[in-house]
Amino acid sequence: MASSQGMGQQGMAQSGVVARIETMLKPSNAPSTGSSSYGSSGSGSMGSSGSMGSSNTVYRVTLLMNDGSAREIIQEEPPRFRIGDQVSVMGSTIRSR
Repeated sequence: MASSQGMGQQGMAQSGVVARIETMLKPSNAPSTGSSSYGSSGSGSMGSSGSMGSSNTVYRVTLLMNDGSAREIIQEEPPRFRIGDQVSVMGSTIRSR
């Protein structure tokens, strides 16, 4: 699956469904979010009730877009949505619908 960079039309919001949320460890030398090159430390369905993230934690969110494509977005903040939620995406920002 592709990262959020360079995917789709960056200026238009797209709709989809949250398929997976993974908690991952961010290497100390990792660039800022937006890259999907982090190593996975586990997977699960942590949603908005998860614990607050630390500076070592990032979240990889896999989305199934309404156009049939899949998309992964890395974010540092704990997601405010759960698996199965309808969301809209603009660039690398995910918003609940």
